[in-house]
Formats: sequence, C-alpha cells, structure tokens
Amino acid sequence: HLHVKVETGNNRQGVQVDDLVDFARRLVEIDGLVLEGIATHFANIEDTTNHEYAFKQVDRFKEAGSLLRESGVLGEKDFMMHCANSAATILYPETHFDMVRVGISAYGMWPSTETRVSYQNLHENGFELKPAFSWKSVVAQIKEVPADSSIGYGCSYKTTRNTRMAIV
Repeated sequence: HLHVKVETGNNRQGVQVDDLVDFARRLVEIDGLVLEGIATHFANIEDTTNHEYAFKQVDRFKEAGSLLRESGVLGEKDFMMHCANSAATILYPETHFDMVRVGISAYGMWPSTETRVSYQNLHENGFELKPAFSWKSVVAQIKEVPADSSIGYGCSYKTTRNTRMAIV
C-alpha cells in the first residue's frame, strides 16, 4: 500500500498534478502495489500569517484528487487524501481531508510564532500547547580553548578570549 506525494507548490518532491493520472495508471499495473492515497506538503503555512499560497496549494491538491477520481484508474476504489501538518491541523479544519500528519505539535510545541499568532487571530477562545517532553544530555568534555579559536562546523563561532567550554 502506498501514498503518492503530489507536487502542489513546495517543489521538493512529488508527482506533478498533470502527470498524476498517468503515474497512477503505471502504478496500478504493478502486482502487489496498491495506491491507497495521495499527499502533499505545504511550502510555508507555518512560516507566515498570510496563508494565501497555502490555499493555492490546497486548491491544486483538490484538483489532483478530482483528476484521479474522474480518471477511473482506481475503478470504484476510493483513496485517502492528506496534507495537514501541525500548523494546518491547528488553523484550518478544511485542510484535514482524510487524516492529518501532526508533527511537532504532538509534543506540545507550536510549529512557529506565526502559527500561534494566526491561531489567536482566528479564535477568541482556544487552547494552549505545553511542551510534553524535555531535552536531557550530559557533559562529555570540558576544555580550555585559546582566544581566536574557531569552534564548530563552518567555524561558526570564534573565541574572543581564553574560553572554558563544554561539549554536550
């Protein structure tokens, strides 16, 4: 059983909407493969308070579902559609389709400040997310580093004086 990712505007992975029916036709000819659903991924629903682009993606995703249904490739069999990440799940029930794919919010974290602000703007009374996990580690090493030493990948930090540092 597989779900095909449909490209609706993130431009990372997925089958183009215009190619979906032909792609599905080839898939259903392969013994042992069952096309069970289609999915897409939002480009920026959590990084902005303007969700116009996300809804263009939703419209394109609905178009993909309609094309697949109307093609008859799957016969009478229905298929699942899903696109809602944490931000979409929280903000827009119309993005839920057949299931949601909650990520960071399952751990009690807002996907972004913009998602939290958008939620507060949409809902007078709502809910609060509270972290349901903690980060724990141990100090592996403590060492002295002289001034003008680069630290980290890409030399991302340079000491300005003799520095005692810990490797966590």
